[in-house]
Amino acid sequence: MEQFITHFTYLGVVLVLLASGFGLPLPEDLPLLIAGYLCAIGTAELWLMIPITFLAVIGADIILFFVGRKFGQHATKLPLLRRFLDQRHLDKAERAFIKHGGKTLFVARFLPGVRSAVFFTAGACRTPVWKMVVFDGSAALISVPTIVTLGYLFAAEFDRIHEQIKDWEAIIVGTIVVGIVVMVIYQRLRRSIVAVEPVAVVGPEEEKTISEEARSRRAG
Repeated sequence: MEQFITHFTYLGVVLVLLASGFGLPLPEDLPLLIAGYLCAIGTAELWLMIPITFLAVIGADIILFFVGRKFGQHATKLPLLRRFLDQRHLDKAERAFIKHGGKTLFVARFLPGVRSAVFFTAGACRTPVWKMVVFDGSAALISVPTIVTLGYLFAAEFDRIHEQIKDWEAIIVGTIVVGIVVMVIYQRLRRSIVAVEPVAVVGPEEEKTISEEARSRRAG
């Protein structure tokens, strides 16, 4: 993701933010931090990056809002959406709307993992568009510039962390490979055990009957 954003700069940031806003398992804060980092190293301009990221974040939220308004709860059955909309999060968001109303939109901006469900549910619940724009926009005016600026101010820390990650890459990759091998071996052993026919357990009455049948066959 970092290489993609660095290569496409503004467009890359917008695309990743849109994908994150649509429910992909990617923290929205991460591309915002990288956007600030790009400004610090001179690849982009901070005064331009902040409004672009703000519009991208709000744009993704508004699109989800109108998808919810058009399809409602049926959207979870659509192939392209059911992978990104968790029914548990939708139910939780609906309960939050019933209890807190429009304030849920403001708070959701600071809650990674449930944002998409909240904005989608806002549309499904027929929340007024102005309320969506005001509450979500107010929260984004706080969160987006703050996170981008933090990425800008702490760019040196990004470089230090990146170097440390490089040192640990071999260990991380090795651990993942070992984990996959162990999982494959475990699954094969499990299938082998299940495939073995279980031994029938014979009770006293059944054992007595079998013995009598055996004696009858020998007598015959």
